Amino acid sequence: MNADQTHVAASIDNVEVLIHAVEDLRAQIPDWDELTRREKLQRSRDVEPVRQWETHNVTLEQYHEEIIRGLDPAVENDLEISHLALGNGDSAPSVGDDGLENELFRTTITDIVNRDTEILASTFLTSSMANGDSYYEGAIVGERSEGGDLFVNRLLLDDPEGRLDPKTSQNTATVNITIGQEDQSEVN
Repeated sequence: MNADQTHVAASIDNVEVLIHAVEDLRAQIPDWDELTRREKLQRSRDVEPVRQWETHNVTLEQYHEEIIRGLDPAVENDLEISHLALGNGDSAPSVGDDGLENELFRTTITDIVNRDTEILASTFLTSSMANGDSYYEGAIVGERSEGGDLFVNRLLLDDPEGRLDPKTSQNTATVNITIGQEDQSEVN
């Protein structure tokens, strides 16, 4: 495949952000403070968030090129989606981005579901994580099999209520990112 063919797959991207008040979670889930981060993610799904919004992200050209490269049987390509990065850059995402404008925080993704043509990456930020900074951008980061990071996407966290400006210990945040591939090639 050549470079002109790297954009045959169109991305189906969607981001959902949920902000929960810690006092609500503790009131509705009595053992909240004893739960693991993954258990908190799962149990918080049953509690009404104080704020919820959706935004779209841009999958990056370098990610698409990595997928196409992986189609070559001679190339060992095993990209492992592993982290969510947050930063305070606020320019519009572009397919040519190679990371965040200004990364401030990175954590492991809490839960990943791989389906045939899409990945759902859910990251739960507890009330003690990522506090004190303001976050306007985010991205999923993968680790290449040969080493090194690869940013998969870039998104803006457009929250008009400013719940992540700054992130505080009174709130948790869940960031659900779905990235899918859909063949857009024409068959004649």
